Amino acid sequence: MLDYVNTVDSRKDRIGPDALVSFNHLLEWATRVELIGTADAARLASKAAAHPQIAEKAFEEARALREAIYVIALAEVRGEAPPEKDLHLIGRMAKRWLAGRSILMQQDGQIAWSESVQDPQDIASKIACLAVDLFTTRDARRAIKQCPGHNCGWLFLDHSRSGRRHWCSDDICGTYARVKRYRSKESS
Repeated sequence: MLDYVNTVDSRKDRIGPDALVSFNHLLEWATRVELIGTADAARLASKAAAHPQIAEKAFEEARALREAIYVIALAEVRGEAPPEKDLHLIGRMAKRWLAGRSILMQQDGQIAWSESVQDPQDIASKIACLAVDLFTTRDARRAIKQCPGHNCGWLFLDHSRSGRRHWCSDDICGTYARVKRYRSKESS
C-alpha cells in the first residue's frame, strides 16, 4: 500500500504533483494495480456518474486515508509512535471492508473471501484493510524506509537481504545521487 501513498510524486523538499485528483483517477489507479477488476471499475464508474456527490465523498475519504497511511509509515521510519487519529481512521475503514465481505466457494473448489467492490467507498476500505495487513503482519526485516533522493521522499519496503537498501529506485534516485556526488568531486 506504499504505492498508494506514493501517488503524490514528491513529499520531501517540495510537494509534487498528485496523481489522484478525482474519483476517476482513483478508479484508474485501483484498476492498474489490480486492486479491483475491470467489471468492478465499470460498475463503480457508473455509480459515480449517477451519484457524483457520493463519489466525491469517497474520493476525499480515500485521500484522507492515503495521508493517514503516510503519517503512520513515516512514524515507523522515524521510530515514533503513530498518531491515534490516523490509526483510528485506518482501523475504522478496514472494519468497514471486512464487514462487507462474505465467504464463497471459488471455481477451483477453494473457499475464499469475496473481493467484489460494490460501492465507491469500498476502494478506500479495501486499501485500509491492506494497510493494516502491511503494518501488522510484515516481517521485521522488511522495514519501511523513506527514499533520501532529491525531491523524492517516496516510501518503500526494504526487501534486500542485508536490509540496507537506500533508494526507492536505484536506477532513478540512486543514479541521480551518484552523478551529483561525482560532479561535486570533479568540480572540487
